Amino acid sequence: MGAMSVCSADDILDAFDIPRENENLKINFDTQNLSPLENKIISALTEPTAKDDLIRKLGEPANEVNPVLSMMQLNGLIKESDGKLRV
Repeated sequence: MGAMSVCSADDILDAFDIPRENENLKINFDTQNLSPLENKIISALTEPTAKDDLIRKLGEPANEVNPVLSMMQLNGLIKESDGKLRV
């Protein structure tokens, strides 16, 4: 690759062909294997969303949604950064 000048974090991301988090990325998993609630969560996460806002948007009890969100994070289906969940 050789030396290159770096003026910002974007230069590093570009050099290694790493997508930025704010870019729309295609979901590469089979939604047929997800539960109805997991599918509902994926559909609702059209943009980074705070967990409390997502639960209100889903209209489901928090005690049912929170464990599913945790499992989805552990399985790499969603991630949380800057206090917001995203696909």
